[in-house]
Amino acid sequence: MKPGPEHAADYYNASDVMTFYRECWGGAIHIGRYDRGDESVGDASAAMTDHLISLAGITAGQDVIDIAYGVGGTVGKLAARGCTVTGIDISENEIAVARDRLGSDIASGRVALPTGSMLPYVRNRLFTPMTGCGSSGKFSAF
Repeated sequence: MKPGPEHAADYYNASDVMTFYRECWGGAIHIGRYDRGDESVGDASAAMTDHLISLAGITAGQDVIDIAYGVGGTVGKLAARGCTVTGIDISENEIAVARDRLGSDIASGRVALPTGSMLPYVRNRLFTPMTGCGSSGKFSAF
């Protein structure tokens, strides 16, 4: 039996998956940018996130949506660059980790990480740009 989209949240909520992703990638995306060749996986992942943000032309003051933000690595980088970020994710465990990690950004209003229906957060808003660096495994569940 092939797993369907309803299983995506269960996968990302599994504690061993969370631990693996956090230890391997340090809360960043799952691919790396190796400019020197001796970077750690976490450093290469952070470098790729920075590179993709730069390529996308994301600048301070933009209202950005990050789809499938995981534990919030990219959300935190965007908030630190002066963006207002709304994150959408399906994993309750990852949302909890991201909320803990980004508490001061949430308190300041720079970051919103809603649960449940996303409609109140996205209705009548134009997000430019949108990120989803780690979302390929979760898209079918949205």
